[in-house]
Amino acid sequence: MSVDNSTAAVSKESSASVQLFQRAHQKMVLLQRVDDQVQQLLNQRRSIQDELRGIQVQINEEFDKLLRAGNGVAANRLLAEIAEESGKRPSLVGADD
Repeated sequence: MSVDNSTAAVSKESSASVQLFQRAHQKMVLLQRVDDQVQQLLNQRRSIQDELRGIQVQINEEFDKLLRAGNGVAANRLLAEIAEESGKRPSLVGADD
């Protein structure tokens, strides 16, 4: 009977160890999935940030065109319209503080 008891004890310990390793493996798999999702979000953020930079360059080019053409008034009007839409007070081009 002592052999049966020791075998049962080893089997119980082995089963508990297997369960712990299975839990650890599940957590590692979950961490990998989260890491993949974070990487995808970072890639998406970089892409959107690059697009935003491109749009900002286009906006700056438009303002430069207006200012080079001597249309400070047109630039100020455009700034006022943008500010009005966003609810902020514009900073007028060439205006003295």
